[in-house]
Amino acid sequence: MRWLSFSVDVYRKVISLNLYCRVIL
Repeated sequence: MRWLSFSVDVYRKVISLNLYCRVIL
């Protein structure tokens, strides 16, 4: 299940990065 944890972590990073870009723009 390590891959699942990794994918969730990446997903959360992508979401946070997307929100960050929205705030900047």
